[in-house]
Amino acid sequence: MFSSGVLSFFWPAEDKVWIEIAIDNDVQIESIMVKDENVKGTLNDMEHLKKFVSKSPHSIIDGTGLSVLGETNEAVNTLYSKKIADVIAKYSHCIHMIHVTD
Repeated sequence: MFSSGVLSFFWPAEDKVWIEIAIDNDVQIESIMVKDENVKGTLNDMEHLKKFVSKSPHSIIDGTGLSVLGETNEAVNTLYSKKIADVIAKYSHCIHMIHVTD
């Protein structure tokens, strides 16, 4: 009660939304987009990602404070088209992490 009631007045919890979307695709996909400052911590927390992903140059999201890591550049470019990247750039301040996996 103390931690959820009293402490929430001083340090309110941020809302998180989890969305699962089924993608019908023959290409294996493993990609994660995360805030620049959280890349190392995320890779330490999700150690299996170290085996599959590497930093991907995705210039569409430059300047948003987000990093894209993916299995291949082809998979990253398929996932983050110009239209999707524009939405991500617009709401980058709200994004903690986007993890896409098959």
